[in-house]
Amino acid sequence: MIADERATVRRILRSTLALHMCCDETDFDRSDTVIVPFRESKGGLRFPVTRPLLRITSLGCGAIVCCSEDKMEWVHSRFAPKNRDEIFSIGFLADVSSFIESRHQFLAGPVIKYACSIDTFRPIVANPPVEICLYHRDRMAEVYELGGFRYALSYNLDHDRPDMLATVAFKNDEVVGIAGASADSDNMWQIGVGVADGYHRCGIGKALVNALAKAVIEAGKIPYYSTFPANIASNALAQSLGFWHAWTEIYVRDKKQP
Repeated sequence: MIADERATVRRILRSTLALHMCCDETDFDRSDTVIVPFRESKGGLRFPVTRPLLRITSLGCGAIVCCSEDKMEWVHSRFAPKNRDEIFSIGFLADVSSFIESRHQFLAGPVIKYACSIDTFRPIVANPPVEICLYHRDRMAEVYELGGFRYALSYNLDHDRPDMLATVAFKNDEVVGIAGASADSDNMWQIGVGVADGYHRCGIGKALVNALAKAVIEAGKIPYYSTFPANIASNALAQSLGFWHAWTEIYVRDKKQP
C-alpha cells in the first residue's frame, strides 16, 4: 500500500513535469542530457514563460534542458557535452549565468523540490505556543488582510496559481506566521511558509506546514515544497514531515526593471 501510494504520486509528478519540460516521460529515465525546444502546452505547472526560456530539471538520472527555439544552438553547444553533475556544478552554472545576465535575466536555483503522499506524510502532534487556524479559498481575501508573508501567499485573488488554502499562526491576536498552498497545476499544490521575526526556531513553521500539508492531502492534491540546498532548516522541516526529494530545478527569470 505504501509503495502504491507513493508510486501514484510519482506518476502524476512525472506526467506534469514532462508537460512543464516539453519532454517525454521516458526522458527522465535517461542518464544523458536531453535537450528539447519549448512549446506551449496545458496541464503542466502554471509558471510564467520567460523569453527567452531556459529550464533545467533532473529527477535523479540525467538532466532535461528545455529552451526557446532561438537558443537551441547555444544550448546544444554548451549543455550537450555535459552530464548531470557537470551541468549542476558551480563552475558551469557561473558561465551560463554570465551569458544569461547579458540578456537582462538571471538563473534561479538550484531549487530542491520535495513531494509528499498520504502514506509517507508524518503528521506531528503540534504544540507550539500559538493557535493554528485553517482557511479555505473562500476566505483567502480575509487572510490577505492579515499582513505581508510573501513567501507564503501571492496576495492576488486572480493569480494564475491561486492560493487555495492557508494556515495562520496567532499569538495573542498577533499573526506570527502563515503557510499557503497555491494550485500550481491541476494536481500539485505548492506549500510556502513564512514566520515573523522573533518567532523562528519555535516550531511554528513546522506546525503551519504540518496542518497545511494534511489539508492539501485531504483535498485530494499532492503537496510539494521548494527550498534551496543551503537552507538547512527548511530542508529538515520538509523531511521531518515525510516529504521526499522529488526533483531539482534551475530556471531563468527576468530581472526587474528599475
